[in-house]
Amino acid sequence: MHNATDFYQDIKTELITIPDTSFTSAQQKDLLVQELEVVQDLQETSANPQAVLVNIDNFQRSVNRSVVDVNARTSLNENIDLYRIVYVNSITP
Repeated sequence: MHNATDFYQDIKTELITIPDTSFTSAQQKDLLVQELEVVQDLQETSANPQAVLVNIDNFQRSVNRSVVDVNARTSLNENIDLYRIVYVNSITP
């Protein structure tokens, strides 16, 4: 069964393998990877769960603005949604 860290890694791997031409600019790929790493750092340091969720939402908005390839964007969104669900389940008593 996947946990939030597994989904983080899936998203990061997918981001890295998407061609640079699938983004509004080649730099966007690196910026998205950095933004995703911030989300993971917050999660790992047991930050306020609301802050983690806000950062997941912000990351998803960035993906939707930056990824121009529809298939890549759809796949990333599906994984981000799963990441959010698994994270919420992990913090819910």
